[in-house]
Amino acid sequence: MKKKKAEEQYIASEQQPIEMIETSEKPVKDKKKIDKKSVIIYTLSGAVVLAVGIASGVLVGQNTFKQTMDYSQFDTGEIEVDYSKRYEDFKKSNPNKYFTDFTPTELANIALLKLGELDSFYSQKEGTVIAAGVEQTINAFTIKNGNNYFEENISASSFVKAANRFYQEGENVNWYKGKYVSPTKGNYQDSSKTEYTLEGFEEVWGCTKDRGSIYIISETTVLNSEIKDNVDGTKTIALDLDPTLSVIRYVKQMKMTGGLSQEPIFHSVHLDLTVDKTLKLYEFFSDEYYDVHMIIDAKNSNGKLSQKFKYEEKEIPTPDVDINYGK
Repeated sequence: MKKKKAEEQYIASEQQPIEMIETSEKPVKDKKKIDKKSVIIYTLSGAVVLAVGIASGVLVGQNTFKQTMDYSQFDTGEIEVDYSKRYEDFKKSNPNKYFTDFTPTELANIALLKLGELDSFYSQKEGTVIAAGVEQTINAFTIKNGNNYFEENISASSFVKAANRFYQEGENVNWYKGKYVSPTKGNYQDSSKTEYTLEGFEEVWGCTKDRGSIYIISETTVLNSEIKDNVDGTKTIALDLDPTLSVIRYVKQMKMTGGLSQEPIFHSVHLDLTVDKTLKLYEFFSDEYYDVHMIIDAKNSNGKLSQKFKYEEKEIPTPDVDINYGK
């Protein structure tokens, strides 16, 4: 069956009320299909990527999930936008007018594009997910070094512990499904490695490591937005995203890592991007609510994750070398 336009295919879930943020920016309706994909470089992988496994350790319960969501009906080409032209406009614009001449959605994407132009940086993530009354901690580390990308994600709860590493080099991505050792340490063996082409990895996991935000941030997905001034002189780009259209790529990652029986249903997705006056990105924070089902229903699960960036060169470790978190 042909894919219909994203706006026509939206299937409402049981929405959690979210605070409305005042903005002059409005979602674009009846948007024509855009062939180019947005080019957003290496940011948040998502607070729930490893945490959805929580339910597997809880006592078996009756499956009461009555709603399902078929995300494959949506065409990302109708939702994503190539912001490279606006980025070029930004480079030529008056620095004193960045935050008045560009919308919050454009500014968020430009900040990510600026990040992607850098030859090297690294970031550390930490956060929690509360699902079915159980807290799971998440620690993650990402590195960009030239055209090579690295990511480690380690999660732990009283029921489930997991460690994963991803190495992207050239046209290939290697995934190591490791063994949990501690909140900041995993054990990775060659026998646990799965090799992908870039195309194959995106099909299975949602996006390659050079693409960036697992969330789709565009005029179609941003429901509300605001620019906030911080006391330290930085600014926060606050975005409320459509809880269905923004997570089309993300749910692939969740299902792959968590072994879900069905794709989760999101109620809300909120992002805060903290930048300086030149749009240099310092922090990417996410706060989301969703329902997920494995053995039991974990409704209104809440994931919060903060990713902070450092603009220094760091060597990508081999699978047998530990990451030094906190430095």
